Amino acid sequence: MSLAQMIYTNLKITLKISKLPFIFLVFIKIAQGFFPVINLLILQRLINNVQNLLSTNNESITLVITLLIAQFLMAILFSITNKLEQYIESRIQSDIELEMKEKMAKKMFKINYEKIESFEFQNLIQRIQGDMGYQNLSTDETGS
Repeated sequence: MSLAQMIYTNLKITLKISKLPFIFLVFIKIAQGFFPVINLLILQRLINNVQNLLSTNNESITLVITLLIAQFLMAILFSITNKLEQYIESRIQSDIELEMKEKMAKKMFKINYEKIESFEFQNLIQRIQGDMGYQNLSTDETGS
């Protein structure tokens, strides 16, 4: 299976199981991409205004304080979105694991009891059940 097929399959499963949290996670990731740029712009204006304040005394100190508060609020917003991102990712992962285990349980009920008791079949089941949800959210080819 190629990487593109794996990504498509994982996206399809994720959207099927938890569509709204996934879409919200995408919006958070997009917003996090803009945070460094906004932070840089605020920092640039802050440095320029502090320099003007110290050299010419033309700038008002309220603008400098406002920019410092904006810088502080950006740091808080960035931290909140990081925590929210972690929560949503873990929720999606647990939803996927629950769905996979449910599907596996339904299939297990259909299997002949003699086959379930075989050692090889038990090993196969153990390998399949390990880290199901995590494999869907991983970004590399190996699934770890």
